[in-house]
Amino acid sequence: METYPFPPSSPCVRSILLVDDDPDSAFLLKRDLQRVYPQAEIREIPSWAALQLVSETAPDLFVTAYRFQRITGCELIAEIRKAGIRFPIAMISSMPVFRSQALQAGADLFLSYEEARQMDFHLQAWARQRFPDASEELRRRVE
Repeated sequence: METYPFPPSSPCVRSILLVDDDPDSAFLLKRDLQRVYPQAEIREIPSWAALQLVSETAPDLFVTAYRFQRITGCELIAEIRKAGIRFPIAMISSMPVFRSQALQAGADLFLSYEEARQMDFHLQAWARQRFPDASEELRRRVE
């Protein structure tokens, strides 16, 4: 079973890397993430720098869009996983047709922009599924 540094929930998510090359989408998504994770540092990064930056940092959560100029979010996720980098990854897209591709690439969550407004709820559900044998202490931290 894969392990992450801690269960993803509001008190534990302190750093988020956000990759979305569309400034309007990035602004709205960052605003929504700040509402869900007010204590988190949210760093917006361009898609072309994402792979290098994630290898230098270990965010508590990585959030990516699907469409970029040179690559897709799925290709970016696959490269991150191929490099052995492990942290929760959420892909945000308004196109549900990319869901299976994103999950196959290594995304932990695939959410619409509307669902991203409840990111904490989705991460908690994901953690309960991913870590069903978690200790009672871990369950308390997640819930």
